[in-house]
Amino acid sequence: MKNKIGILTYHAAHNYGSMLQAFALQSFLEQRGFNVRILNLRKSIQKKVYAQTLDIKHPKSFIYRLLKNPVDSVNCQKKWSKFERFIRENLNVTKECRDVQEVRTLISKDSYYAFVVGSDQIWNTACLDFDNSFLLPFEGNFKKVAYAPSMGPKPVFQNKDFEELFAKYLPMFDGISTRETQSSKFLHEKFSIDTTTVLDPVLLLKDDTYSSLYGEKPLIKGKYIFYYSPLCKKEYYEKAQQLSLLTGLPIVVTQSHDYYGGAKTFYACGPKEFLNILKYSTYTIGRSFHLLAFSLLFHKDFYSIEGAVDDRMFHLMNHCNLLNRSVLVADKIGTLQPAIDYENVDIKLEELRKRSILYLSENL
Repeated sequence: MKNKIGILTYHAAHNYGSMLQAFALQSFLEQRGFNVRILNLRKSIQKKVYAQTLDIKHPKSFIYRLLKNPVDSVNCQKKWSKFERFIRENLNVTKECRDVQEVRTLISKDSYYAFVVGSDQIWNTACLDFDNSFLLPFEGNFKKVAYAPSMGPKPVFQNKDFEELFAKYLPMFDGISTRETQSSKFLHEKFSIDTTTVLDPVLLLKDDTYSSLYGEKPLIKGKYIFYYSPLCKKEYYEKAQQLSLLTGLPIVVTQSHDYYGGAKTFYACGPKEFLNILKYSTYTIGRSFHLLAFSLLFHKDFYSIEGAVDDRMFHLMNHCNLLNRSVLVADKIGTLQPAIDYENVDIKLEELRKRSILYLSENL
């Protein structure tokens, strides 16, 4: 089929950024007239990491968790359900596959024009759910395109086998782009491969494209600071506390930690709720690439923890002349930064957006 495209990415990880970037790439390609399917690769290790908290199939565990911490257990179960519902209602997924062999069997039974791998950290070999499928080791009459895969904060192969795997399959791609400049440099140094640096898919779309997800009414009333960091450390949260002290605004969190005392909590938070809380916040702060990306898209007053030393965020902030919005753990937020000139930021993002769209147009 001339217009059928398959996407391989971390679409099913219960991580806000992972699911939303999959939604964004799917939506963008559909807007261009393609028939899009996300190959539903869900490795057993990934399903185990993001297993539901309360599973009636395991009655002893169900009862133990419910009795030990009933509120958190129920909220975590609600969150799990919201992620799964987002997949069902917003992502065009195929039949589920568990490994590269099942992916190979699946695609052999259909006719695809092209496969796109990306975005997210699908080329970070340190990820537990990394799979050879993300290198498209399949034969067939279809294009192979990499769109904005990330190799993580510091590109490196975990062992020689991974390096040999990339060396074998990358030359078979019709087009290769990466999300960060460091990933591009790394691949060029290792394999003499020229790549293009492009935007994360969530930034290919404009704010109004997400309105059907975040809705018209804020879930949290009043002004607040939204703090989010997938890898949360107490010293990260202390930055949010410093910002709260300066502004007098409460902190809203979607995770549970002992040191979150005093924060407003919204634990049962799926991708839609995440966007809503972010969209209607006054400030955002945390260490998260997609928190940064959506903060830029929604014109938020943001602070990025360790943003200047994490290549995933440095590339984007540097291009938008916003490195002053990076906060190191050793720093104290003693004063508020001047207002962000979003008119200029939008111009900078549009430059990257046009380059990214051109890359896809030339390779699909």
